[in-house]
Amino acid sequence: MNSVPTVLNRTRKTVAIVLNQGESYLVQADPRSGATNDLTGTVVRSDRPIAVFGGQQRAIVPIQDVQNLGSRDCLIEQMTPIRTWGKSAYVTPFARSSNELNVGTDLYRVIAAFDSTEVYIDDQFQQMLMSGQVMERPLLNAHLIRTTNPSITVQYKKTSGIGGGQDVT
Repeated sequence: MNSVPTVLNRTRKTVAIVLNQGESYLVQADPRSGATNDLTGTVVRSDRPIAVFGGQQRAIVPIQDVQNLGSRDCLIEQMTPIRTWGKSAYVTPFARSSNELNVGTDLYRVIAAFDSTEVYIDDQFQQMLMSGQVMERPLLNAHLIRTTNPSITVQYKKTSGIGGGQDVT
């Protein structure tokens, strides 16, 4: 099931796709579903080995700073199978560049593989997540993340500039 409506599946129901070797299938969040139309947490199952990539052509991190950060970033990552996920991770802030705008923050996300996953940051309980749910926080300090069930923790570098191809004089 999709976490948000997609261009070809506005109902968010499970869809079966049959692919032959070498074929690909594109799933895109429906832009009409809102500003945060994020497919994070969508479950993909296959009876054969496949590669799944997620991405965004014109991302702004964090999305809340869309008015202040005019540049867009291309984010692409290969998704890893749940069997490779763990129960602990370290997150550390990224180094800042000298010309980086002082707007927004880097982020980290914890994504749960199973229901009733408790999330602890530096041994302090934060919240319980259900399968596919996401906990997102600003990445201001290093932290130890622990979960009671397999999860994946990811870090995002914030959008760094005003962008848009504008000349600054």
